[in-house]
Amino acid sequence: MENDILIEKEKPEESESPQSELQILGNLNSQAYTSESGNQPDKVPEVQDLDAEALAVLGEINIEQEKGPPLHPEIANRWTPILSKGLKKEDKRELMQKYIPFENVLRLIAATLNLECISAVSASMLKRDTIIKEKQKQIAAVLTAIGSDLESILKNGDKIEIIRNINDASKLLCDYFQSEINNRKILIPNAVNHNLKETLKGDLDMFLFETNFAERIKNAKIIQRYGKNLCIIFKKLTSCCLYRL
Repeated sequence: MENDILIEKEKPEESESPQSELQILGNLNSQAYTSESGNQPDKVPEVQDLDAEALAVLGEINIEQEKGPPLHPEIANRWTPILSKGLKKEDKRELMQKYIPFENVLRLIAATLNLECISAVSASMLKRDTIIKEKQKQIAAVLTAIGSDLESILKNGDKIEIIRNINDASKLLCDYFQSEINNRKILIPNAVNHNLKETLKGDLDMFLFETNFAERIKNAKIIQRYGKNLCIIFKKLTSCCLYRL
């Protein structure tokens, strides 16, 4: 297969000033965010059933990922929209500005690329470096929020403030996780025919391009093939009509 994918993130909205644990978590509620030859249809090969002994030798099919215990639904329901669509740009920017690295932990500050290097590398490399730097800033904000909570716990600080900081850190991490999904979908590409680009769109499940990916690709290629055949027939009919005229 050959591929090209680009998926745009749509970001949800967030409301501030919570007063309780669930209200703080509630801020997340509004943040939803193969090769081809000829014109004949693909032939489906005959499949011979295997006996129980042969199947036992092959082993069991296990594509299920290990799962931990369930998370409290009030939290899970608020993480899921961000894991699906990410944070809205302004909400993310506000959180990043809220959690500035500590003055005595300078290693949390994303290093700036030397000017000498900027003039020596390609534009694509500069873009890649900028993207990585932004990721570092996001993780720095998460660590700052967690660090603030650790200090607050040691000092027996305010419970609501601790929950608020952990909740903010969770938002940024969910957004980071979601952005890496998009990056993977952009990196894998070039393996899918450009004409099949729309076929790849959809909600991911346990697979990056959904479980029924192969079936959707096959159906799309069949539709393309029939479309080509119709074009050939139409051209021949047009030629015949022009010849008679």
